[in-house]
Amino acid sequence: MDATTAEDFDMALTRYRPNGTLDPAFDGDSGTADGIVTATIAPGTTLDGAYAMDVTPAGIVLGGESGAVDDGLTADADFALARFDLDGKFDTSFSGDGKVITQITDGTNYDAWDYVVGLTSLGNGDLIAAGTADDLHPGDVASARYDSTGELVTSFDGGNAPGPGFLTYSNTPTSTERAIDLAVEPNGDLVVSGDVKDTLASMGLSRYAPVDGAIDTGFGDQGWVVAPLGTGTSRARGVATQSNGRILATGEYFLSDGPPVKYRPFLARFHDDAKAPQTKITGQPPRRSHDPTPTFKFAADMPASFRCSLDGKAFKTCNSPKNYAPLDFGGHIFRVKGVDSLDKADPTPARAAFRILK
Repeated sequence: MDATTAEDFDMALTRYRPNGTLDPAFDGDSGTADGIVTATIAPGTTLDGAYAMDVTPAGIVLGGESGAVDDGLTADADFALARFDLDGKFDTSFSGDGKVITQITDGTNYDAWDYVVGLTSLGNGDLIAAGTADDLHPGDVASARYDSTGELVTSFDGGNAPGPGFLTYSNTPTSTERAIDLAVEPNGDLVVSGDVKDTLASMGLSRYAPVDGAIDTGFGDQGWVVAPLGTGTSRARGVATQSNGRILATGEYFLSDGPPVKYRPFLARFHDDAKAPQTKITGQPPRRSHDPTPTFKFAADMPASFRCSLDGKAFKTCNSPKNYAPLDFGGHIFRVKGVDSLDKADPTPARAAFRILK
């Protein structure tokens, strides 16, 4: 937005053909056949920005902000969503006109700034939007849940029914939090990345339940992981989850104040202390063999040490590959379990049965 002329900004969406050219069939209701759809969310002179997108078989959802303009400045920007069909037309089954604006922060007495940075669809058609509430005053992580018609789901209340359908979260009463990205774990839990600031901003992660938005107090320190990097500010601009329960975060950290000021990128990986390693056998002898000296190979889905057992004996420390001295003829059972740095062991050890023939 040009603050001197109070020009409008609209959400914009484009579609490309496989060869990289704009798809003329994607133009919404404009009739321009140029592959571009623009969306005004609120009437008047507004800043309508899109910072997140979710695509489902039913259509496309954009998330961002819609802010009024006061004397060339934005005022009271709110969560904004827009849903389109696959041709770029507003989906009128969503809130009647395809648009939803949700005020998270009451900006009656000052300019409040709420915006969406991440979207994810749930299996029942509901939609989760995550972002920042009241950025700079001082700012909190926020999330909201909508049903398929665009109505807020009031059971999304953090366990404190009834609720308005949205929640805000703060690491401490005096800290500033800013959300930048959203990821979904295989079990559906929501992980938000960004920064948490008391004196200096540090990269931060927080995790929530998708059903009611309750913060996961078993994650990090009461639902928050705050990891200072370098000697100054740092922030996690992107987050992704892996099937083994690990979380990847990437961003930048402050290296020196220069001149010039220097930042460096980072990639960090976290794992959930509440989850034990999952162990698998990656190499083993045939089920029936004449070789009395079997060898086993094994691995875990996270950094781990291993303990092995043969024929029901006590588990003992072992390494992969594990070789056994000549064994007696007959049937045997090998078991192995991974153990993490907190001594949490795989509750279901990997198992292999084999027989040594004469």
